Amino acid sequence: MPLRIVQTLLLVSLSVYAAPQDPSNVKSDCHQPVAEQRSLIRQAEKNRYTLRRVEFSGNQYTADQLLRHKLTLNEGNFFVRASLIRSLRRLSAHMMIKPVRLSDVKIRLDHGEKLVDARICIEERRH
Repeated sequence: MPLRIVQTLLLVSLSVYAAPQDPSNVKSDCHQPVAEQRSLIRQAEKNRYTLRRVEFSGNQYTADQLLRHKLTLNEGNFFVRASLIRSLRRLSAHMMIKPVRLSDVKIRLDHGEKLVDARICIEERRH
């Protein structure tokens, strides 16, 4: 099995057991200037970076696995902006969280390995 696939499987398995985020520090984890984010997304898509990790921030009550089920953006696949937008629309349709926009996503690139990490910051609805 290629090393990249093993790494991706390991990251996915670890993310299932991740503890919920402390809601007090969600905003600081999620801030990224729009111009920087656009540039990183453009670069990742143009140079065919692989999505290494999708993290959720702000989900104190909603299970990580439930949110992942809504994603069309898959770890281990090439990063595609349209897939990110589709994923955000699907997440926004979930009744337990407030609508999620592109500005709620923080992008990081690993230029050496050509990998993308995406943090999707959500806010849960209170019922």
